Amino acid sequence: MQNIEISGFKAFGKAVTLDFDVQQKSVMLYGENGSGKSSIYDALKLVFFRQKMLDEVLTIGGTQEQHRNETSDFYFAYRHRPLGDDINIRIDGMLMEEYDNRQRPCFMLDCHAAECPDNSFNLHNIAAGIMQNVIEGKDGLRKFVDDNADEIMQKCNEVLEKGFIEAFRIGIEDNDKGIYIEDPDHGLRSCVMLGNYFNEAKLHLVSLLTQLVIIRMMAASRDMGGRALLVMDDVVTSLDASNRKFLIYYLLEEFSDLQLLVMTHNIGFNNVFFNIAKEKGLNDMWLYANLYINAGGPHLYDYTRMTTATGIKRLYESGEEGLDNIGTMIRRRFEALLLEVSKILCIGASEDASTLVNRLLSQDKPIYLRKRDGKIFIADDLVREITRLLSIKELPASKLRKELSTVIGTYNTEHSLGNLIPVIRQFREYEKLVLHELSHGYTAMPPFNQKEVEASLVLLEKMEVCVRSLRMKNAGM
Repeated sequence: MQNIEISGFKAFGKAVTLDFDVQQKSVMLYGENGSGKSSIYDALKLVFFRQKMLDEVLTIGGTQEQHRNETSDFYFAYRHRPLGDDINIRIDGMLMEEYDNRQRPCFMLDCHAAECPDNSFNLHNIAAGIMQNVIEGKDGLRKFVDDNADEIMQKCNEVLEKGFIEAFRIGIEDNDKGIYIEDPDHGLRSCVMLGNYFNEAKLHLVSLLTQLVIIRMMAASRDMGGRALLVMDDVVTSLDASNRKFLIYYLLEEFSDLQLLVMTHNIGFNNVFFNIAKEKGLNDMWLYANLYINAGGPHLYDYTRMTTATGIKRLYESGEEGLDNIGTMIRRRFEALLLEVSKILCIGASEDASTLVNRLLSQDKPIYLRKRDGKIFIADDLVREITRLLSIKELPASKLRKELSTVIGTYNTEHSLGNLIPVIRQFREYEKLVLHELSHGYTAMPPFNQKEVEASLVLLEKMEVCVRSLRMKNAGM
């Protein structure tokens, strides 16, 4: 899949395009809750599984008129209500209705994929939680699970031991394919009331990993005629930090032949994913895009492919673009850089660029950050250092206050962000031209003049250097 364009659908009124590149790269998509990730997920569900979804709402034995009304209600629930336009979803330029979804194997897991609702696991139910178009029908899926149950458990245990460094193991408990969890280090073994014996993170890891192993086996089980697509929407929320990192390694190593769309609202997961892929030399196989709310609706950008300050300057000097268009490009690039900074510092993305600038420049609410030995350390690291000092019982009160003051001082934003803060402060002087427009849309705003364009381009180049420096030192996150 090269791209998907969505408009008139749920959060998306105006058209938004998620571009996978002509090379059909995989995509890591970061966006805070409410930014529109689930709308993209549901749009892809409609593309690949709309008939299955319709079958679940159509009344068995209903009349044609009844089915028409139910179908109309089904699609109406997905329409973008404020505009009321028809749903428009295009895959690689083709309308959803014209796209042959049978030729593209697809697997989908959402944020509920790792749940353990009845406090027990059943292999059939876990497999049924995967949206997939490879195995047809419930009977076909049940047979696949029955035929491969032992191998699924074996592969899960291999990954748990070697990939996730976990001591517990899982296995089949009964003929109905119930799953037990056994932790020999603590003398625990159970297939029921699992929540009484194992924490939520372990249970979610078992469910998610089992589904991924099943997907891996399904994708390898037959000649599917095309590169399979795996879509994951916020599936790591319940996993602890170490298992999130192990999951990234597992996805990069075991699913490289699939095209992945991984969506997350977790900034740390996004940053660690970027760093691990970079360390493994795989970033040329991945795109990193961002969803954010601005001017009343979701917007999507790929920071790495936006026009840089150098590109904008070339367009300006050649006269190919007028001052108004150049000004708009500067504004959007500045906003993209702000959002990149917010991600790197793990402070979230604001829907208001002015608010984000105020947050970065605030003396009352500083962002605690430290750069040391080529790594970035954030407020969580500061809290750990403070906790360590407070745990030293023999430390006199006066010495403790001095040590705490010194540690907190090393996390001073103005010092740690070097030249970035002065650059943002200078950009702030253009608030009526830059920040105000970014926050409230692109209408009735004063245009840039020639001197403002030239000054803004100089600042934009400095800001890009600062962001690149933060990215390079981001390995400590």
